[in-house]
Amino acid sequence: MVRALGFDVAFAPVVDVLPSNGRPGPIGADHRAFSTDPEVVAQYGAAYVDAWTSVGMIAVLKHFPGHGGATTDTHRSLAVVPPLATLEHRDLIPFRTILQHAPRGRVAVMVGHLVVPGLTDGAPASVSPAALALLRDTLGFGGPVFSDALDMGAIVHRELPSEAAVRSIGAGVDIVLIAGFRSASAAVQAIASAVPQRISGQRFDEAVDHVLALKGRDPCSLAATD
Repeated sequence: MVRALGFDVAFAPVVDVLPSNGRPGPIGADHRAFSTDPEVVAQYGAAYVDAWTSVGMIAVLKHFPGHGGATTDTHRSLAVVPPLATLEHRDLIPFRTILQHAPRGRVAVMVGHLVVPGLTDGAPASVSPAALALLRDTLGFGGPVFSDALDMGAIVHRELPSEAAVRSIGAGVDIVLIAGFRSASAAVQAIASAVPQRISGQRFDEAVDHVLALKGRDPCSLAATD
């Protein structure tokens, strides 16, 4: 039904792992997580990926590197999650498991506004080169990466969405999400102005390549007017 309406990307499944300490956290409170067991989360998440991709849609795993144990809801403010050592043995398992078996080119990842002690140096993962390196290099993911919405409280209480967009693309994100038209327009201008001083030409080209691959477009086939 969703595909028939013309949508081709689903920002699902949520593969965050609920904390086992009895505190649901923001994801658990919204009933958006499958389990406290990362293996169960991986199993259910993989089923969602199979369902979306079987009808030609792109599935997006979120919220990397794991929102389940976050201190607060990132819609309101910046959240802190357990340190990297904890995430490696719990929250990263569903991402690693699903990405190893997901159909190539049909799955993306969304990075959350999550501070990871021992990894992001106080910054949200969505603008952190270290967090993107964890996804790209350690987990070996070479597909498209989305940011979570840059007009959420976790970002706008710290900086303008346009500035966050520049930092996010520079860090390794390919597609930044912004809901408001004015903020989105400002972000487009800011990104264009940031190349190549703050966003290298190589990083920008990489992001474009990932977007074109997501659309199923061969860059060699594009006319100059495209």
